[in-house]
Amino acid sequence: MFKEQFFDIIEQLKNPIVVTNPHEYDNPIIYVNSAFTNLFGYKNEEIVGKNCRLLHSKDKKQDALHKIREAIREEKSIEVNLRNYTKDGKLAYEDITISPIYDKQKEKLIYFLGIYKDVTSIQHLLEKLHRIV
Repeated sequence: MFKEQFFDIIEQLKNPIVVTNPHEYDNPIIYVNSAFTNLFGYKNEEIVGKNCRLLHSKDKKQDALHKIREAIREEKSIEVNLRNYTKDGKLAYEDITISPIYDKQKEKLIYFLGIYKDVTSIQHLLEKLHRIV
Protein backbone atom coordinates (compact mmCIF):
# COMPACT_ATOMS: atom_id res chain seq x y z
CA MET A 1 0.00 0.00 0.00
CA PHE A 2 2.74 2.47 0.97
CA LYS A 3 4.67 1.74 -2.21
CA GLU A 4 1.65 2.55 -4.42
CA GLN A 5 0.93 5.78 -2.53
CA PHE A 6 4.60 6.75 -2.67
CA PHE A 7 4.71 6.42 -6.46
CA ASP A 8 1.29 8.09 -6.89
CA ILE A 9 2.59 11.14 -5.03
CA ILE A 10 5.83 11.26 -7.03
CA GLU A 11 3.91 11.10 -10.30
CA GLN A 12 2.10 14.33 -9.45
CA LEU A 13 5.26 16.35 -8.82
CA LYS A 14 6.42 18.89 -11.41
CA ASN A 15 10.12 18.12 -10.96
CA PRO A 16 11.59 15.13 -12.76
CA ILE A 17 11.99 12.28 -10.26
CA VAL A 18 13.89 8.99 -10.45
CA VAL A 19 13.80 6.14 -7.93
CA THR A 20 16.51 3.47 -7.88
CA ASN A 21 16.87 0.15 -6.08
CA PRO A 22 20.17 -0.03 -4.19
CA HIS A 23 19.60 -3.73 -3.40
CA GLU A 24 19.92 -4.83 -7.02
CA TYR A 25 23.11 -4.94 -9.06
CA ASP A 26 24.07 -1.54 -10.50
CA ASN A 27 21.36 0.34 -8.57
CA PRO A 28 18.84 0.22 -11.45
CA ILE A 29 16.05 2.71 -12.03
CA ILE A 30 12.74 1.27 -10.87
CA TYR A 31 10.55 4.32 -11.43
CA VAL A 32 10.54 7.68 -13.21
CA ASN A 33 7.68 10.16 -13.20
CA SER A 34 6.19 11.76 -16.32
CA ALA A 35 8.16 14.99 -15.74
CA PHE A 36 11.33 12.88 -16.07
CA THR A 37 10.19 11.20 -19.29
CA ASN A 38 9.13 14.58 -20.70
CA LEU A 39 12.52 16.16 -19.93
CA PHE A 40 14.73 13.36 -21.19
CA GLY A 41 12.54 11.91 -23.95
CA TYR A 42 12.77 8.29 -22.82
CA LYS A 43 9.70 6.12 -22.47
CA ASN A 44 9.29 4.38 -19.13
CA GLU A 45 10.17 0.98 -20.56
CA GLU A 46 13.36 2.39 -22.13
CA ILE A 47 14.78 3.65 -18.85
CA VAL A 48 13.45 1.36 -16.10
CA GLY A 49 16.04 -1.32 -15.32
CA LYS A 50 18.94 0.85 -16.50
CA ASN A 51 21.41 2.82 -14.39
CA CYS A 52 21.27 6.64 -14.39
CA ARG A 53 24.68 6.59 -16.14
CA LEU A 54 22.67 6.30 -19.33
CA LEU A 55 21.94 10.04 -19.04
CA HIS A 56 25.58 11.15 -18.93
CA SER A 57 27.23 8.42 -21.00
CA LYS A 58 28.78 11.05 -23.30
CA ASP A 59 30.32 12.96 -20.40
CA LYS A 60 31.70 10.52 -17.83
CA LYS A 61 34.53 12.68 -16.45
CA GLN A 62 32.46 15.02 -14.28
CA ASP A 63 33.58 15.56 -10.68
CA ALA A 64 29.94 15.39 -9.63
CA LEU A 65 29.74 11.74 -10.70
CA HIS A 66 32.45 10.74 -8.25
CA LYS A 67 30.64 12.67 -5.50
CA ILE A 68 27.38 10.88 -6.34
CA ARG A 69 29.01 7.43 -6.21
CA GLU A 70 30.59 8.28 -2.86
CA ALA A 71 27.29 9.54 -1.40
CA ILE A 72 25.45 6.42 -2.57
CA ARG A 73 28.13 4.17 -1.11
CA GLU A 74 27.85 6.03 2.22
CA GLU A 75 24.03 6.23 2.03
CA LYS A 76 24.08 10.02 2.31
CA SER A 77 22.16 12.82 0.60
CA ILE A 78 23.94 14.97 -1.95
CA GLU A 79 23.23 17.98 -4.18
CA VAL A 80 25.20 18.38 -7.41
CA ASN A 81 25.07 20.08 -10.79
CA LEU A 82 25.37 17.59 -13.62
CA ARG A 83 25.53 17.60 -17.40
CA ASN A 84 23.14 15.00 -18.79
CA TYR A 85 21.90 14.19 -22.27
CA THR A 86 18.38 13.68 -23.56
CA LYS A 87 17.47 10.68 -25.68
CA ASP A 88 18.01 12.74 -28.83
CA GLY A 89 21.47 13.84 -27.64
CA LYS A 90 20.76 17.37 -26.43
CA LEU A 91 22.85 18.62 -23.52
CA ALA A 92 20.83 19.36 -20.38
CA TYR A 93 22.11 20.84 -17.12
CA GLU A 94 20.43 19.74 -13.91
CA ASP A 95 20.71 20.50 -10.25
CA ILE A 96 20.12 17.11 -8.69
CA THR A 97 19.35 16.16 -5.12
CA ILE A 98 19.82 12.48 -4.33
CA SER A 99 18.54 11.16 -1.01
CA PRO A 100 18.40 7.73 0.59
CA ILE A 101 14.90 6.59 1.57
CA TYR A 102 14.70 4.37 4.67
CA ASP A 103 11.98 2.26 6.26
CA LYS A 104 9.85 3.60 9.14
CA GLN A 105 12.45 2.64 11.73
CA LYS A 106 15.14 4.36 9.65
CA GLU A 107 17.18 1.18 9.81
CA LYS A 108 16.94 -0.29 6.33
CA LEU A 109 17.69 1.54 3.10
CA ILE A 110 14.80 1.04 0.67
CA TYR A 111 15.46 3.37 -2.29
CA PHE A 112 17.46 6.28 -3.55
CA LEU A 113 15.35 9.20 -4.73
CA GLY A 114 16.70 11.68 -7.27
CA ILE A 115 15.00 15.04 -7.75
CA TYR A 116 16.05 16.98 -10.84
CA LYS A 117 15.76 20.68 -11.57
CA ASP A 118 16.46 21.64 -15.16
CA VAL A 119 18.81 24.64 -15.18
CA THR A 120 19.82 24.45 -18.85
CA SER A 121 18.49 27.91 -19.74
CA ILE A 122 20.26 29.46 -16.74
CA GLN A 123 23.52 27.76 -17.72
CA HIS A 124 23.23 29.07 -21.30
CA LEU A 125 22.71 32.61 -19.98
CA LEU A 126 25.78 32.29 -17.77
CA GLU A 127 27.85 31.09 -20.73
CA LYS A 128 26.71 34.11 -22.78
CA LEU A 129 27.64 36.45 -19.93
CA HIS A 130 31.11 34.91 -19.71
CA ARG A 131 31.65 35.48 -23.43
CA ILE A 132 30.63 39.14 -23.09
CA VAL A 133 32.80 39.85 -20.06
